[in-house]
Amino acid sequence: MICTGFSAAGRSREFLVRYRLRLLVSVALVGLGAIYVPTSSAAQEPPVAAPAAPPAASETEPSVAKSSPAGPPAAPMPTVAAPAAGPQTHKVLLLPSTFIEFQNAVSGLEAIPDWTQAARKNLSDAARDSLQTTGLQLEELPDLTPQEVAIVHDHIAVAQLIVGAGAQYEDDDWHKHRADFDRTFGDGLRFLHERTGADYALLIDGAQVRQSGGRMAMRVLGTLAAAAGGIVVVSPGGGGEVLNVCLLDLNNGTVAWFNSSRSKNPFGTAGADLRNAATTQAAMKELFQSYPNIPALAD
Repeated sequence: MICTGFSAAGRSREFLVRYRLRLLVSVALVGLGAIYVPTSSAAQEPPVAAPAAPPAASETEPSVAKSSPAGPPAAPMPTVAAPAAGPQTHKVLLLPSTFIEFQNAVSGLEAIPDWTQAARKNLSDAARDSLQTTGLQLEELPDLTPQEVAIVHDHIAVAQLIVGAGAQYEDDDWHKHRADFDRTFGDGLRFLHERTGADYALLIDGAQVRQSGGRMAMRVLGTLAAAAGGIVVVSPGGGGEVLNVCLLDLNNGTVAWFNSSRSKNPFGTAGADLRNAATTQAAMKELFQSYPNIPALAD
């Protein structure tokens, strides 16, 4: 079970800095062909409208879930259930996407803002269509104050960790831990429900690493040179992709549903090109096929 507790928004932001450093290492491993691709990409945002710094946390500010002190056993975890598919319509708020498109160039890993913006638009459009088929209605966030923006981002960071840990339960060795999986991220987003009437919020997260032509050319030349010398080369993965979607329950502060898709390609084509609208529609439809079941928590 992962720890998702924070005593104040300030500690949450300190944690988010450490988390971003971890993500940078993770994305770099994707570019080098690492087998495991962690979930989040809130780490290295391209230069797209950063929110203003929030004021210091106060006792009245909504906070991320507080850690239980040592001593008495913690209270039972809340029951977690995704909204049932059917005729009943639930309003779902679209949270700021943290998906990022990277290019693995000769000079190193670089976030590409234009690619990222195109992918995010396609992902939100595809999610809206997929949600409608399940009886959920996706709507934009209302206008938020800088302090509220900071609260939303802090809770997104915790939700990313929960989904990242949950995605590991697809592996047989992790199944024995599912009963202790805590999907609570805190009650600090309840104000969104009170303001809009929405019961859920949707987060689209992930990253895609694509190799530049120069990088791929260097890899091919290296492979050919090794082949000429009689050496068998197994080319490590040069591109990679991880796409996560999750529904957050705004009433009880839990991750109600999530799914994750991971892929890698040794020559840097990195799975589906999410800059293409039709391709993104197919990728999102595949992720929502299991809804409301969570594949990572299934036998």
